[in-house]
Amino acid sequence: MSDTPVVISGLHKAFASQPVLTGIDLTIANGQRLALLGPSGGGKTTLLRVLSALERPDAGTVRIGDERLWGDDVSAAEHERARRLVGMVFQQFNLFPHLTVMGNCILAPRLVRGLGEDAARAEAGTWLDRVGLRDKADAWPATLSGGQRQRVAIARALCMRPEVLCFDEPTSALDPELVGEVVTVVQELAREISTTMVLVTHQVGFARAVADRVVVLADGQLIEDGPPEQVFDQPNHERTRRFLGAITG
Repeated sequence: MSDTPVVISGLHKAFASQPVLTGIDLTIANGQRLALLGPSGGGKTTLLRVLSALERPDAGTVRIGDERLWGDDVSAAEHERARRLVGMVFQQFNLFPHLTVMGNCILAPRLVRGLGEDAARAEAGTWLDRVGLRDKADAWPATLSGGQRQRVAIARALCMRPEVLCFDEPTSALDPELVGEVVTVVQELAREISTTMVLVTHQVGFARAVADRVVVLADGQLIEDGPPEQVFDQPNHERTRRFLGAITG
């Protein structure tokens, strides 16, 4: 991997002729913890989905380290190599209900990375330990709380050894009393591992706790970019001030 794992240039995306991203240029340094904030419909989730290869952009390029994810002449093989460098933690967990916690964690490493079962189980056990759920390895997702399911989803993503880990509103589907356990896990991971993190959230406290850089998207454009203390306490853009005022009340 290069020292700059994510380079996004001239990114455009529209749905039904409605522009959602309009010429996004963004470079994310290796190991950075970037929070994406902004009003609903501003483009942050679409940007995250493009980065995680869940949406194809209409124009522009995305590079993950030395591999190109999107671009005019990106081959299928190059796209697949780049796609494997990005992990995704979804808002709604997306665990397979017919598999145990361990089964969810080892499925992709075995199918995609080609790990044997013993090696996959050992690695999954390590990550389940890190999120505090080693004792739930044989449990079914339906028996877990929302916070536990989200922590399993984080462990599952890390089992693929991503260079970039994306979080799409990872606490928004949780009851308020369960939010703290997920925030704590992400905060600890941010301190302990070198994986680049890109986090979409509306929670200022979460972003302050985890991020070392905050980007605000509105109307498909990047309108604010800086360290958390600058963006949250002294934003430059009036649109940012209105957005922060609305979510902090």
